[in-house]
Amino acid sequence: RLKPKTLKGSGHGRCDRMEGGASHLAPLPVAPEPAPQPVSPEVASRPAPGAGGARVWSADAERELLKIPFFVRGKARRNTERFAAERDVATITIDTLYDAKAHYAR
Repeated sequence: RLKPKTLKGSGHGRCDRMEGGASHLAPLPVAPEPAPQPVSPEVASRPAPGAGGARVWSADAERELLKIPFFVRGKARRNTERFAAERDVATITIDTLYDAKAHYAR
């Protein structure tokens, strides 16, 4: 005849591992955020490196950009804006978008 298998442990129905210290779910202490540093007006008005000024997208170019899959749309936007900045194009049109696509496809 087989003996019934007995469970090992403390026998009180709770997991032995839960007896000890803090759980991995315990909240961590939160450090205060540092205060923002003041920025001088000349630094605040300076364009970002390589930005070459703001680029304006035409409505048609924006609609065309939305046809590009979301997972590559950001890269297409950045590449087109970089292409326009290198050529001092202020307004990005559909032609600029296609020219940038052809340029970076090489």
